[in-house]
Amino acid sequence: MSNLSHSRDLAFGSFRFDPIGLRLWRDRSEVPLQAKPAAVLAYLATNAGRVVLKQELLTAVWPGAVSPAVLKVAIRAIRVALDDTTTQPRFLETCGRAGYRFRSVERIRQTAGVAAPAFLVGREPELERLRQCFAAARSARRQLVFLTGEAGIGKTAVVDRFVTASA
Repeated sequence: MSNLSHSRDLAFGSFRFDPIGLRLWRDRSEVPLQAKPAAVLAYLATNAGRVVLKQELLTAVWPGAVSPAVLKVAIRAIRVALDDTTTQPRFLETCGRAGYRFRSVERIRQTAGVAAPAFLVGREPELERLRQCFAAARSARRQLVFLTGEAGIGKTAVVDRFVTASA
């Protein structure tokens, strides 16, 4: 795993969170967080500083009817992952019975000139194919492109590299 930051990452305390990839790190170690709690954290962190109503969270993360108890379970998992408490919250505060507020976060910017993550070695064919598809799209040729593969093989890193190079 690369320890490079991506421009989309958020930082708070000793934590770094990728709200798109739904991955959380404390310093250089990844903190396990299940998908739904991570999605709740993403929603709260990207709306930092404002009270997010419980119903808004339920609608955003669980489309369809679910019990409000699922939100309590997710909030508890987030607090455990962040080593946060309800009595003296550092990151996530409960706002009465209305909702939750995530305290401020900062965006992390990728440092210019930082070497590419090692797991991109040998991915030039995929990058070239993305370049070809993008060129075709720019010339008004309709298409649909999928980047598929098993979890953890670097799909996001390939797309990040492509977007950075195309910007």
